[in-house]
Amino acid sequence: MKQHKIELLPNAKPVRTKQGRWNPKYIVMMNFFFDKLLEAGFIRPMETTKWVFLVVLTLKKNGKLRVCVNHKALNMVIKKNRYLYHFVKKIWKKIVGHEMYTFEDGYRGYHQMKIVLEDQLKTTFTTPWGTFCYIVVFFSLCNVIKHFNI
Repeated sequence: MKQHKIELLPNAKPVRTKQGRWNPKYIVMMNFFFDKLLEAGFIRPMETTKWVFLVVLTLKKNGKLRVCVNHKALNMVIKKNRYLYHFVKKIWKKIVGHEMYTFEDGYRGYHQMKIVLEDQLKTTFTTPWGTFCYIVVFFSLCNVIKHFNI
């Protein structure tokens, strides 16, 4: 099974963001969200590291709240793979001639690739219930697309 390595730029320094305060009425929802990730094996408890990212709440179009970990600062120091043309070309070859093209479950599907153990600490975030890191690739991480087999 392939594992994703988070390759940093040569002069990259660890990023540590302060956690803000949350509205108490959303704490239960956030606890449910992180319990679900923990139960699924997508995150694990972690001792504090030099890399810590902010957890934020965003409003979806349907009015519900989404819990997100803001990894923008991490994506800024990741070495970018800017040549994904070969990947897009493979996709077009697979779907040409078909009447319909659909995606499978993004929640389980996207989280199937593990992050290399030593790079998991670069995904650390803190909550009122502890500090955690991602074990598997998450939606907002850049350069992941290069690993999927099509």
